Amino acid sequence: MTLDCEKSLSTELDNEFTSGRWVRFVQQNILIAIYQNITSFFFLICQLLPELKPSEEQSMTCTLHVLTLINSIHKIFRSLLVNVDNINNLEKIVERKGKESAPEDIQKILKGSKNSSMDNTDKETESEQLLEKPDSPGDLDNLILRLTPSLSHTPNHDFTNAFLTTCHRFSSPYDVLERLFDRFNVLTKRQEKMKGKTKDPKRQHEDDVGMAGVRVVNTIVKWLKANTHFVDENIANLLRLFVDKNLRKVQLFESPIRLMDNELMNTHQYDFPSTLSRKPPDAIVAFIGDYDPYEIILQVDELVIAQQLTLIEWEIYVKIREVELLNQSWSKEKRQPIAQNVVQLMQRANRTSFWVATSILLQSRAKDRTKAVTKFMNIAKHLKDLNNYNTLMAIIAGLNTVSVSRLKQTFASVKKNVLEQWEILMEVMNPSNSFKKLRTALEEAGQTALPYIGLYLSDLTFMEDGNPDYITSEDGTKLINYAKHFMIYKAIDSFKKFQTISKYGSQFQKTDHFKFLFHLPVFDETDLYQLSLLREPRENQ
Repeated sequence: MTLDCEKSLSTELDNEFTSGRWVRFVQQNILIAIYQNITSFFFLICQLLPELKPSEEQSMTCTLHVLTLINSIHKIFRSLLVNVDNINNLEKIVERKGKESAPEDIQKILKGSKNSSMDNTDKETESEQLLEKPDSPGDLDNLILRLTPSLSHTPNHDFTNAFLTTCHRFSSPYDVLERLFDRFNVLTKRQEKMKGKTKDPKRQHEDDVGMAGVRVVNTIVKWLKANTHFVDENIANLLRLFVDKNLRKVQLFESPIRLMDNELMNTHQYDFPSTLSRKPPDAIVAFIGDYDPYEIILQVDELVIAQQLTLIEWEIYVKIREVELLNQSWSKEKRQPIAQNVVQLMQRANRTSFWVATSILLQSRAKDRTKAVTKFMNIAKHLKDLNNYNTLMAIIAGLNTVSVSRLKQTFASVKKNVLEQWEILMEVMNPSNSFKKLRTALEEAGQTALPYIGLYLSDLTFMEDGNPDYITSEDGTKLINYAKHFMIYKAIDSFKKFQTISKYGSQFQKTDHFKFLFHLPVFDETDLYQLSLLREPRENQ
């Protein structure tokens, strides 16, 4: 299995690992996943050991709870092995690639391309006319001209952000920088022909460079910040040479130079987070209250559970980066290390769904199953009030699994007003008309929300698969289909916008129930269905 995995990793990721930072970014994601695997493994082991003590009073439900722990421990251990295997294969890829190779002619890149359109006034005018149409197609020269228009025009904010987010999909860092350097040279030469009259020789040089050059340099800084994980030592040196040759002596560029230097030296963001303990959990953690862990749904306040579930998924959501949402990495097994946080949020939702079904079916008494169903429906209502649509969908999926939805006797005893409330929630999350009602709810959510990730992943998949990367113009020119990349950016921006404005952490705090709701022991679908038949046999049996 290891050899096959290594071969797949080589094929899928080799071309993407163009820099040490990129490798460290992926490596950091995998190491965090390994840490979480180990934490969950030890935590569940600590819960399992007390349950293994012989006891005459041990009920069938307690025995089933032990089986859920064993099943979950087994799954976590398998996930741990996969992540360790990925780390090993990642190191082999790095060893095979060896020393990063520099382009043949650094000076050529610094001077810019003689074949580019950066000094073509007709092309410049044409590109500036497209500033109000940010999704218009074009070649790379055209896109760079729209990115850095002359001072008589204002850059389109959405176009700029879309380019910075998606440019690595259709160009290399060297291609982008070569054109930006060329654009800088063109604009500063134009400015030199319009020298301002001043008696201050220091200010005279600044006038020569001009604000047009500042616009290009600021764009380079933005590109660096947005694509820092693609920057290798060769690109870093290239940027330093550009600064030393063109900017270092000009006071006007002191601020962007400082920002660029800080970004080039900022490698600590790829280190293993210091906030994570490197030790396994402390000794066995006693469960809170005079009840067993599987009874948490019956004993703990519904709002408290909704808040803790929200904090758990929120901590995953805020770590998702733009690059994780590109190229459908979350759906391709050998690319999943790139999208570790997206995958974790998806897995968390699936686990929550199975936990819902497991918690209901572990209850041996019909009235307790009805109580559990009612509690989950009320939790769903609290999640809706919290604008947590991701966990809400997981709860809905859990209550709609075959093993739960077939429990006619259980649902028959749920109060009418609870069922009516439940139907309203189901309607909000209905996928018909491309989740029309959910999209409306998100637009009306205000500043605090946790969006349903499945909605955006479906959109991104449709955009990726349903649109070509390039199109051909009427004159036969091959153009970048920028409408595709612009749509992808808008979808990613819509998904991530709540990361910086939502305030869940200040609204409520973690309780002692957090860690138990984080590590959810569950049954598989097959086991759940067999348990469902035990709870309510088929009518003909």
